[in-house]
Formats: sequence, C-alpha cells, structure tokens
Amino acid sequence: MFGYTIPLKLDLTLRETYHYKAHYCGLCGALSRRTNFLFRLATGYEATLLSLLVAAQRKTAPKQKRLFCPVSGELGRGVIPPDDPSISFAADATLLMGYYKLKDLKRDKHFAAPLLSICSRPLIAAKDRLATSGLDVAKLDELDQEQSKLEIASDIILDDLLIPTGQAVGLIFAYTASLTDNQQNTVHLFRLGEALGKLVYLLDCLEDWPSDLKKNRFNGLLASGLKKSYSLDDLVYVESRLLGIVVDELAKLNLYRYHEIFHNIMALALPKRTNKEHTKLSERLINKSRSKKHC
Repeated sequence: MFGYTIPLKLDLTLRETYHYKAHYCGLCGALSRRTNFLFRLATGYEATLLSLLVAAQRKTAPKQKRLFCPVSGELGRGVIPPDDPSISFAADATLLMGYYKLKDLKRDKHFAAPLLSICSRPLIAAKDRLATSGLDVAKLDELDQEQSKLEIASDIILDDLLIPTGQAVGLIFAYTASLTDNQQNTVHLFRLGEALGKLVYLLDCLEDWPSDLKKNRFNGLLASGLKKSYSLDDLVYVESRLLGIVVDELAKLNLYRYHEIFHNIMALALPKRTNKEHTKLSERLINKSRSKKHC
C-alpha cells in the first residue's frame, strides 16, 4: 500500500495523535536498527496501520520509551520500542513490501533495480523471518506471480486485476489475528484487508494515470478499458462498495484499543482520499476532452 491510510490528524484527539506517533516513530527506529539509517525512509502509514492493528488485538497495551529522534531532533517523544511485537511485525512487513516492490522493478527492467538490489539482503531476511513465524509467504509469492501475468495479458478484466493484491493484503491482515491469538478476528481481518488491498490498487491506478499514460507504462484502469468497457460511475460504485466492506468488517473486530484511530483512517480519511483521487481523474478526462474539441 502506498500512503493511502494517512489519518485525518485534525480529527484525532491529542491522546490519539500521541499513540499514533508512538507507533510511527517506533517503526522508523526499528527499520534503522534492523537495517541501517537509510531504511528510515521506508517508514510508511500502511505499516503503521499494521502495527496499530497488532497492538489493538493484544490484551496488554504496548509500553513506550522516551527517546531522542535523530530525524526531527525531538527529545523525549514517546516511542514503542523495536522489540514490541507490533513494531517488530510492522518493520518486517515493510521490508517484505520492499522485497516485492524490488521484484516488480526487476520485471519492468527499471533503471533503479540493479542499485536497489544491493539492499536486498535485509528484505530477504525479513521474508524468511515472517515465513518462519507462520505467514504464508509461499501464497504471497504465488499471488505476486499471478499479478505479473495478469498485467501482461491481452484481455484484462478489472475485477481479475484486483484479486491478487486484495488477497495478499487480506492474508497479511488475517495473520495479525494468529500473531495475537485472536482467531475470531481472522475472517473479518481477511475481508477487511482484501477490500482495502483492492481499493489501494485502484487508488494507485488513479493517482498514476497521467504519468503512466505519458510514459506508456502499465495502468490497471487503462488496460482494463476505463471509459470503454466501463464508466467512471461504475468505478465510483466499486470504490463505494469496497469502502463499505472495510467499515463493516472493522466494526466486527474484537479490539482492546485504538478504535477511534481506526475509524478515523478507514471511515473518514480513506473515503476522502478516494473521492479526491477520483475527482482529479475526472477533471483530467474532462479537460482532455475539451482540448480535443478545441483542436
């Protein structure tokens, strides 16, 4: 996922902001400790969401330490330590996402792939740790291959394109239930993650539309025939249906804390970001249509 799960900070209380930052900064520190300082740049909102999700399912609240932040220069900020299960998992999940991103760059023969391959050792190590702890990385590998095959197929259906990413995110979300011994959450977490993964794939396509079109790169919406096989209104329906599933499944989870933070991210921030990206694309297409008429 790519920065689409940022909370609406003005709608968080000071206490909720404090807890959110404790996880975000804890993830940043854990990535630095597991790899090197540069990996702090990989700190992301999606992995922070995973960290919060693990901590929310544990009976014991995570402890915080007041540490110095070498990035912001702040002294005394409350941070979840790297050895906490929630932060440890989120750090490995970040590196796992990096592993699959690097594979994607290699398949595309991206100019940065050889340079980034130098950093592949910690990515592989994280994948091995997660496999050892019970995450079905073999299934994730299978889904990654399925996604790559779909993206080179000649006849592409949007629903098919969304399946691999949706199932991959669903598997990772569901794994947090077994990590915290909350098996009753497994099905709901899979459904939530699956819908979120599909939605993020769509948002990524929406955001990348102009650059993909300009650089002649693959884009799921372009390849599946947006405006030819289906309309923008059809896309809005798919987005709203996925958002509904996310909110419905979130309400069914057995969580010990952070309810309002999750509600903020998934019921407030995510619909707002979805509407923003959809509106941007709609305006681009309208402007493009007008330009053609003037010509």
